[in-house]
Amino acid sequence: MAEPFPPFSTPPVPTTPQIAPSPGVPPLMAVLWPPPAVAEFHPPLRPNFGHIGKPIFLRANHFQVKIPNCCLYHYDITITPDKCPRKVNREIIEVLVNTHKEFFGQQKPVFDGRKNLYSKKALPIGRERVRRG
Repeated sequence: MAEPFPPFSTPPVPTTPQIAPSPGVPPLMAVLWPPPAVAEFHPPLRPNFGHIGKPIFLRANHFQVKIPNCCLYHYDITITPDKCPRKVNREIIEVLVNTHKEFFGQQKPVFDGRKNLYSKKALPIGRERVRRG
């Protein structure tokens, strides 16, 4: 009996997708094999500039950000009571970072004020829950 998937070491062979029927499975539920190639994303082109309506000037507060190719670590933070304002939560995290240099070192993690903390380096806390205070 042939394997349903090629081994990981062989490169995929470019072919057109074919429907692979399975015994007892209706043709509409058959799986495409091999899967279609994932193409690079290209957003749709703007059709035109339009001519109906009143022209306006629009100012947007955004800017381009260049992110270096790096890995980020996400930590789910729970601060109780959960009704604290974001400013208070940020102050709590700031005190935590400044008083526990053994975990954070010189890095300054980013906190959204609610529950998401991002760090450029993995924190040495493992996967278990850590309670402070």
